Amino acid sequence: MSRFSVKQKIHGGADAWLCLTTLHHRRFLEDVIHIIGMPSGAHIRLRYRKPYVDSVLWHRTLTSTKFDTEIVILVFAASDTKGSIKAAPMRAGTIIRARCEGELFILDVALEDFLFESSGEGELYKKLESQCRSLPKSLSKSKASKGKYLQRIETKSLELMSDSSVVGWEKTAAAFFEIDSAHSPGQPNLESQLPFLYFLKQLAPKSSNLLKKDGCLVLEMGSQTEFEIHTISRPSTKSISNPLGEIMLDLSHSAASFTSTRRVRVDSSRDVKSVGISTFPLFRTTDGHISVRTVLFKYESDEGDDESIAVRDASGTILPTAKRTETVVARFDVPLKIGKLRPFIASLLIAGATSLSVYKFSSQGEFKVIDLMIPTVVFIFTLAGLSMGLIKK
Repeated sequence: MSRFSVKQKIHGGADAWLCLTTLHHRRFLEDVIHIIGMPSGAHIRLRYRKPYVDSVLWHRTLTSTKFDTEIVILVFAASDTKGSIKAAPMRAGTIIRARCEGELFILDVALEDFLFESSGEGELYKKLESQCRSLPKSLSKSKASKGKYLQRIETKSLELMSDSSVVGWEKTAAAFFEIDSAHSPGQPNLESQLPFLYFLKQLAPKSSNLLKKDGCLVLEMGSQTEFEIHTISRPSTKSISNPLGEIMLDLSHSAASFTSTRRVRVDSSRDVKSVGISTFPLFRTTDGHISVRTVLFKYESDEGDDESIAVRDASGTILPTAKRTETVVARFDVPLKIGKLRPFIASLLIAGATSLSVYKFSSQGEFKVIDLMIPTVVFIFTLAGLSMGLIKK
């Protein structure tokens, strides 16, 4: 299904699956980071236990596997200090696969556009309560809150707008920070607050459609690819004296390497940096992956007490690396294939050149079909060997 049809369904009022998430659990924190940070087309997996899934949707999934024409609305919610629940839409997506395994509901989603309320009044949760059954009445940080976090909704009354650009990502990130800050003011800890978010803006030209198809990034061999990583920090009146953290990339592929730094430091309120990848010549398409890790820095004060002092006033001291600890709070692996058409074309050319080198005309100077037997056999064997990847370069 195209991205245009997803927009059309959101704006036109079609049914959708509501996927509600919080920051109660460490895994939910990872889900939020990936939902906001991954490019369009990337596949993410959401898991819900049976008590938190609408019974109608659960039984329907047990008896059907055709969901590829349906969309999901990913929503983040949290209670403020007064106990009121605030929610913000984060992203739309299309269903890749849905299934029930024991007591677990597993939902694979291909990410689409960023979402935000057109009215900007922050009344999304009230609108959801008017049409949803058994939504959580409160969202506690210390224990799981009862309710149905996965169920069907009608999108028309939600009045949602969509945007696939960096502008849409900035609005989604701002809504997340606003709700999360009200959820736990003055308590910077991993279970409740994130000091920054990131966004991978297209891993490669025209990559969204390829990603959406099977969740895999495909790069051509012998080429260079560059993509951008945008970062945004939680709003603060204080200056950033020490880096808040970093986005760290790792390549697990024998035919690729970085042409730039693989670490993107978060040391300002808003930034964007480019990362380059170079691929090597191959004679067959090979698999690997790119890991994207979100790392938070926690600093130790001069008095020896552990506290978050990355954000300080203008007179704050710049601390050395030895005074900080690094914690990986999220990791996302993007499957990577390198090859496309060039390996096959290269194999054809080399096999053809090899077969020509053994071709000989008959002694009478006449062309005979039998003269092609040996070159043909050499061509087939050479192409088969190269296609199996027996020669890497």
